[in-house]
Amino acid sequence: MSIVGTISAENGNLIGTLSHLDEFNPTLDFTFKDDYQLVDVVVGQLISIELISEEYDPFLQLIDADTGEVIAKNDNFNWNTSNSGLSFVAAENTNYIVRVSGDAFESSSYELSTASTVVGGDGYGGDGYGGDGYGGDGYGGDGYGGDGYGGDGYGGDGYGGDGYGGDGYGGDGYGGDGYGGDG
Repeated sequence: MSIVGTISAENGNLIGTLSHLDEFNPTLDFTFKDDYQLVDVVVGQLISIELISEEYDPFLQLIDADTGEVIAKNDNFNWNTSNSGLSFVAAENTNYIVRVSGDAFESSSYELSTASTVVGGDGYGGDGYGGDGYGGDGYGGDGYGGDGYGGDGYGGDGYGGDGYGGDGYGGDGYGGDGYGGDG
């Protein structure tokens, strides 16, 4: 595995270029790759990774650096975009590689960014940054749009159901049981 650089788990951001001159991705047929060692990882933190390109359809993979196994992957984080994103809770004794991939046949630029936050506990308002945590099952957990950012995350049970206040973003809600009643 050839590492092209590092990216911090704590608000990392970089611009890169993927091309047919890069190494082939051994875990995704007919694609090329750039691998970045994920640094500043804190066990138990929720780490969100986003890969954006306007020039090709990016594919994002999280790799166990010691075994080469794919831990998580994402192609399109919602139906409205070809960009990729995923989130995970950092495990003990695991070194991570963030793999940027795709079928770029000419030089294609991308932006790779990361963010991390404390999961649950007494986070940014009650039981975390929004009920089950700025992710729990949200903002990635099961996909940057699966059960997230309105599923069980970013505000209890959704960004409007019991959310944006539910059990998070300010104790039992941004004004009672939610941003104006129950939602």
